[in-house]
Amino acid sequence: MIPNTLYRDCYLSAVDLSAENDNRELLRPEDKALVEFGNRVRDLRTGRDWTQEKLAEESGIHRTYIGGVERGLRNISLKNISRIAAALDVPIAELFGFRKPR
Repeated sequence: MIPNTLYRDCYLSAVDLSAENDNRELLRPEDKALVEFGNRVRDLRTGRDWTQEKLAEESGIHRTYIGGVERGLRNISLKNISRIAAALDVPIAELFGFRKPR
């Protein structure tokens, strides 16, 4: 038998966290924050018509890591938050201006 927490974590890792599939009710609170943060980064990036590759180049962070951040799969450090904010030319606080749930 698989413990509930292990099963839940495995299930959550398989959930599609993209903006088109709103599965926030399945996420733990700390995971919701990561998804909202990633959505905010994506909104700011696409508002500048930048690709993930462009943001990666400007921030010095690998493109696949940027993708993971935007999907809420990475527990990003303050150092990398600062690098993304600098690349987007916004204050760090701007990255935490989460949009309201639909």
